[in-house]
Amino acid sequence: MTPFDDDYAFRRKFTPKQRAQFFAKAGGRCQKCTRKLGPGDKWHLEHVQALRNGGTNDDDNVEVWCAWCKPAKDKLDATTAAKNRRVHIKHHLPTAERKKQGRAMPGTRRSGLRKRMNGKVEKWD
Repeated sequence: MTPFDDDYAFRRKFTPKQRAQFFAKAGGRCQKCTRKLGPGDKWHLEHVQALRNGGTNDDDNVEVWCAWCKPAKDKLDATTAAKNRRVHIKHHLPTAERKKQGRAMPGTRRSGLRKRMNGKVEKWD
């Protein structure tokens, strides 16, 4: 499986009963910061290892997280997935295909031309 595959496990929809069981198993606390979650607090069932980073939908990969901890985890998951894609490209694509060079900036050696102070344009030697 490569980081570009869409073959990772599909997100499982939890029933209200399953959500209540996860909440009770966590003791009504965020499993990241151990903050006590009240009746009006927002909380999420979060995959410990994100699905796009090779995680599974197993019950041992799902935890109760408060709404304050989840954005940091989402950011970390996104950066990890991006790095996995970059590493995959670096190790599996030929160097010539990794970065396509655009047009050279005028006046540089790569462009092959230079402009003199008097306005005359000539080739680099």
